[in-house]
Amino acid sequence: MGKLKILIVFFALMALLLTGCTDKSLDYVAVTRDNFNTGGNLSFEYDALSHTAYFGGDGEAIEWQESSIVRGFDRAGNRVGVKLVAPSFVSDFSSGSAIVGDEKLEGGEFYQSVDGKTSPTAQFFPLVSEKNRVVTIKIIWQEGIKEQVYTIVIKEGTAFLDE
Repeated sequence: MGKLKILIVFFALMALLLTGCTDKSLDYVAVTRDNFNTGGNLSFEYDALSHTAYFGGDGEAIEWQESSIVRGFDRAGNRVGVKLVAPSFVSDFSSGSAIVGDEKLEGGEFYQSVDGKTSPTAQFFPLVSEKNRVVTIKIIWQEGIKEQVYTIVIKEGTAFLDE
């Protein structure tokens, strides 16, 4: 009977190790420019090691964006846009949440809708300014999964166009 218990414990531990225990962390995804190139014709770099997207540079300027219900801009201002595609593990697109700068998005409202269906693509359009050159995006892709943090940095030398 002792050997049977040892075998059961061994197989249970192996199953736990193979399924990843209860850790719900995900690999970080690549960040690209949004579908609209919000902010204008800007240089863009993404550093996968630090999860940081860099916009602009010397002689470049971020365009002014009017408020737009269609694009989800509740306030006018200088904006840049990034796009992230949820990791393939994510299946519940209504339970996620994100904090973009000081704005909180609940219930996966950051996911795109295509032909009435929710897409695994998320786009964010943070307000940026001379005083707000670094914006943090904290995202929980779906309930029960660990938070991921991405950073947007506006490079020195980048100008901000007025309305």
